[in-house]
Amino acid sequence: ALQARRQWHDAHPSSFIRVIVLPRISASAENQTPLLERGWCVFELFLASYCTRLLYQRGPGNEVIEQTVSQAMDPARLYDVAKLFNSVRFTGNADVSRDVIRMIREHFDAMPAAPEDAVGFARYCEEAGLAWILVATIRDLATRPGPFPRRQELPHGAYILSSPPASCRKFVVSHGLESEVHPSPGGGKMRQLAHALYAAGALDTDVVFFDFMSNTQEAKIGAAGKAAPEYFRYNGAQAPLAGRTVAERRAFDYAMWDMGRLYSFRECC
Repeated sequence: ALQARRQWHDAHPSSFIRVIVLPRISASAENQTPLLERGWCVFELFLASYCTRLLYQRGPGNEVIEQTVSQAMDPARLYDVAKLFNSVRFTGNADVSRDVIRMIREHFDAMPAAPEDAVGFARYCEEAGLAWILVATIRDLATRPGPFPRRQELPHGAYILSSPPASCRKFVVSHGLESEVHPSPGGGKMRQLAHALYAAGALDTDVVFFDFMSNTQEAKIGAAGKAAPEYFRYNGAQAPLAGRTVAERRAFDYAMWDMGRLYSFRECC
């Protein structure tokens, strides 16, 4: 039975599966044990909390659900594994809680930390469909006037798609936005970035993550009340711009959800 449960629980840590939390118990139910006291339910929430997003109802009338999920996700509660699983009830024999604790520790011991997880990093880049901009492209854009292009308007050959090779340096940029529709309408950020890359000794074949160019964008530029003739002039784009496709939206959502990998992986600067 434990082996069968192990196989079933393999689904909960998958980042491609959303776990829906339904904590309400019918007044007519024979088992009135609250969700957070049920061993297997707590185990499933525990696994999901580390690997995926939880879906649950919010807003007026759902305060109990919000409180339950908040309590389930409390870091202090998740941190002490032995205390957590010794305080809940499992169906089965008395050794189940010890088996569960051992199973969790085995899984966690086998998980590499994010800074060392090259396989997880490559998978993230692939599923997010990231465009890693070549340093040569950054330097070329820095010499041009006007706003630089969105991901959708980047020419082929300007970037490496998905996971870049380990042999090149990977630079991840954190920056503010100068306007709602473009991070740097005058192109100044690209010149600053080119200068920083030169100071870091970057090669033309090294790559850069820059959100506006690495992830697909919505069609805000040129929308009603947001005319931007310079963007179309300097990037060879035609109005109206296209927004994200369904597939691009899915990839973008995934990119946002696990973006911490970019800032924690040891190969990224």
